[in-house]
Amino acid sequence: SSGINAEYGVSGNNDPTVNEDLLISLFQKLYGSADNEAIPRMNNFTDFPQYFLQQDFMRAIGSIKDQAGMTTRKIVNFLSTQLHYNDNQSNEYDDSYLIV
Repeated sequence: SSGINAEYGVSGNNDPTVNEDLLISLFQKLYGSADNEAIPRMNNFTDFPQYFLQQDFMRAIGSIKDQAGMTTRKIVNFLSTQLHYNDNQSNEYDDSYLIV
């Protein structure tokens, strides 16, 4: 996640809502379905660097906390949506590392 944070200048920003909005928006644009960006596309294991970047996004988003050190409702909802729609039964590879 430090790569994502450094790449987008997230680590120096003390406003968690800016960080969460930016990272969630980028994640949805890169990995959301064409019909609804909030719903993830099926994982594509033909491009491993992209898969690892997707993992970094999830770690970076999950690590954002508010001033009280708590995960925000927006992030909880985002992660819940990712878990709910992460149906990759037709993939030959196990993607449990992405959703951990």
